[in-house]
Amino acid sequence: AGGRHKGSSTAAPSRRSCSTAELFGHARGAFTGADRERAGINVQRFRAELCPVGACVDRFSGAMDDSRHTRDLVALAREDPNAFERAMARASDERLDKLTDDLEEQALYRAAESVYRVLISRHPAVERHRSNLALNLYYRQRDGARAEEFLCEATRDFPDSATLAVIRGTNLAWGLGRHHAALPEYARAVELAPDDAINQGSLAWCLLWLGEIAPGLEHARRSLDCKVEQSDESRL
Repeated sequence: AGGRHKGSSTAAPSRRSCSTAELFGHARGAFTGADRERAGINVQRFRAELCPVGACVDRFSGAMDDSRHTRDLVALAREDPNAFERAMARASDERLDKLTDDLEEQALYRAAESVYRVLISRHPAVERHRSNLALNLYYRQRDGARAEEFLCEATRDFPDSATLAVIRGTNLAWGLGRHHAALPEYARAVELAPDDAINQGSLAWCLLWLGEIAPGLEHARRSLDCKVEQSDESRL
């Protein structure tokens, strides 16, 4: 996913290079030298994959276990975001979770973002949906500024969430390059969940980056201890 442009709304039509005629099509006639009209690859894909909006909405409200239905929605999200939003509004939460996973695999990150926002609006007291959206903004879309704006609000709503604290710290440090601002968030995550190896390790990396060698190494040791304890517990 790292090699794809985050603003792209369509997948590459082919792994091989394509001529202009293949991409955009051509008309029949003496000027083109073609004996028949040909649709471009994008138009062909649109016709093949994108079902009519109404039928797609009806199928989406039915069984989502069929991968064909998921492909229809992936195509709809790519070609007509507004229709995708309407289809999404009729889906159950379980189907939305499944669709989000499929969209992530297709690198349709903005479509996945809209799924998370619907889930948040339906379940404002569920922290998990906010953590997922924060990760989508920071890690998937590489949009540190929007992620920070969202995380400011989310951490106010869930001040006891170590997960949101460590995500915000990571976005500040690595998404925005603000390591000094990240340090209090990492420290808060450790305070809230001191036995979490990720929290301890994140704080250790930030301290080491800022040149705080001794405390950084101490938290790195604690992170390793947490991993050992978690490994031992998993064997029981």
